[in-house]
Amino acid sequence: MKRKTFRYGIAVFAVLLIGLFALVGCKDEPPAEPPAPAEPLATITGVTFEDDTVLYDGAEHALQVSGTLPAGVSVQYGGEYTATAAGTYNATATLSGPGHETLVLEATLKITSAEKERAVFADGDTVYFANALDGEKLYKYANGAVTKISADVPRDFVKMGNGIYFHSGALFTSRIKSIGETGTNAVAAQKGEYLCTDGSALYFASNALKAADSGIYKLTLGGAEPEVTKLSAGKAEYLQYYGGKLYFADGENDGKLGCISVSGNGTRTNVVDEKITCLTQQNGVLYFTVNKLLGNYIARYTVSSGVVRKLTSDAGVNLTVIGGNLYYINADLLGSYINGKGIYRVSADPAADNNRAGTKVIGEDNETYSSLTAAGDRLAYYRTSDQMLCLSDVDGTNTVEVLDGFTAPESVPFSTGSKVAVYNNMLYFMDLYNDKALYSYNLHTKALARITANKVSDFSVIGDELYFNEVSYGVNNDLHKVNLRTGGEPEFVSSFDANDTVSDGTHIYYVEKNAAGARTAIRKAGDGDPVVYDKGAENLTYYKGYLYFLDGKKILRISVTDPAYNAETVKDGNCGMFVIADDVIYFREMYGFAGTSKRLSRMEIDGGQYAPMMTEKTDPLYIQTVGDTVYYYSDILSDNGSGIYSISQNANEDETPTLILARKQGEKSYYAEQFTVANGKIYFINYYNNLGDSHLYSVDIATGALEKLA
Repeated sequence: MKRKTFRYGIAVFAVLLIGLFALVGCKDEPPAEPPAPAEPLATITGVTFEDDTVLYDGAEHALQVSGTLPAGVSVQYGGEYTATAAGTYNATATLSGPGHETLVLEATLKITSAEKERAVFADGDTVYFANALDGEKLYKYANGAVTKISADVPRDFVKMGNGIYFHSGALFTSRIKSIGETGTNAVAAQKGEYLCTDGSALYFASNALKAADSGIYKLTLGGAEPEVTKLSAGKAEYLQYYGGKLYFADGENDGKLGCISVSGNGTRTNVVDEKITCLTQQNGVLYFTVNKLLGNYIARYTVSSGVVRKLTSDAGVNLTVIGGNLYYINADLLGSYINGKGIYRVSADPAADNNRAGTKVIGEDNETYSSLTAAGDRLAYYRTSDQMLCLSDVDGTNTVEVLDGFTAPESVPFSTGSKVAVYNNMLYFMDLYNDKALYSYNLHTKALARITANKVSDFSVIGDELYFNEVSYGVNNDLHKVNLRTGGEPEFVSSFDANDTVSDGTHIYYVEKNAAGARTAIRKAGDGDPVVYDKGAENLTYYKGYLYFLDGKKILRISVTDPAYNAETVKDGNCGMFVIADDVIYFREMYGFAGTSKRLSRMEIDGGQYAPMMTEKTDPLYIQTVGDTVYYYSDILSDNGSGIYSISQNANEDETPTLILARKQGEKSYYAEQFTVANGKIYFINYYNNLGDSHLYSVDIATGALEKLA
């Protein structure tokens, strides 16, 4: 027992001794600090992932996020974010990176069916049509040849006298035009649809977003200016003229068949108490599709007798009468499922109501059709699978494929200038291949859309507003604006030929051009558009309460709060194109003997702190600043040294600019006399009279990679 007690005591002593040493050894060390709390993760902002709808064109389309990603953040796409076939696709974009909360965005890509209605019209042996294989531009087919008439997108052809008239359609504006010997001529600045005629005047419907603008209108030509008269207020569709009356689907009466007298007070009269679509007329008989809850069908109404007769038990579109038969594209889901999709016919004048489906005359397995119309005693229509315009006998035989072997013609237009601007993910530009009409290009989906029906001489994006100066008819120009964020109809701003449009946040200012295209004055829009400077000006710019502009080679400015609009000199001579950023003017300076030498220079907005930015031989024809960088296009006599450059805003004469894109690339040359910088790229139209190819391009600032966009 003693031995065990001794060993136990020694053990206890050892434990106490070890504990004492531990206390002594740790007496100078502070207690351990608790772990620091993790820094909160940053929220990812400034990016969007938006729904998009595009028309099927056989190409792959994709959804992408827009905006600037924070440093270190990347995007992982999921779901169906790329697609080619028509349909609706749900996609996700997962944004993640160190120090940031993961953000998951959702969007929908919709690719619409290519069964699109396109205008087709026959006049004798000539067929006019919107060419599906060339951007729906206006073409004709005559004597076995296909010929391009213009870049217009035609709708609602009608013949009046010896003239062919149509609506030239676009996203924001449309114009009524006539077809001439060498192209088309704008006859009225009117946006509408369902063009028809009584032989001496044109009629059309306007179904505007604003109820006050909707109505049925009469257009009389022949005077100094077209005369437009509103006959009846309210929405209307499928306008048809017969016997002094206009018949239509009345939007003010649930789409039922109604009419007005063209010489009356505009009172709408109900004709058939049924909701209708696809109205057409021949020899006093109206043909239409009746919209019934329990099933649609085709019917006819005889104006003289007031008798309504049912023609089919199935629904149809593109109702076309040839001889004693009515031809139509079967749009009845059940009927086309049983009998097959295709072009059908039925007697146009049955002895009694017909409660059976029509007879299919044209239809291949899994094939669809659109744009059916009469071409004399033949059928003209589009075959959807290959967008082929066809002419067939009424029994479907002897088919001529009008666009067989067609290749869109291209000749480089002789250009006198263009412009490019970016708003969110949309690029706006004046398309030299389409008569300088305003177009948009979706930077994500690569979809191209025509914005104006006519040529624009200039446009500007100011905040959320797009201002564009469009040729209305003849040589008359009007300034309009549209909100790019909220959409809606374009608003009229001024009847003057307005260029270089700017805003001080309250008022709009612009440089006026006369009929000869000469710049004559600076005006302020509103109240008669008073003149604020009575001489020609260029490069109009608003900055911090002043209008800056070039008069000759001088930079002048006017205070917008000065009632007298007195101009003061900022730089007296030797100046060309300029931009202003952070109270500094960057400008093209002409110096040396007779100003033959050019360089990029800068000075403060009050004229102080002048400094050349380089001594290298250069000629900066266009300048833009982004952040702390100046981008410019230099064009000198030789290709060597010409191109797009960048340089620091604070550069001195000893610094060398960075070449982004040399003008000469192999056998091709690229002239960027006007460009815009966005998304790490420079976008420009490659024009210089006829030396460039006049197409829209982008060049990556970091890599120099060049891409042809349109």
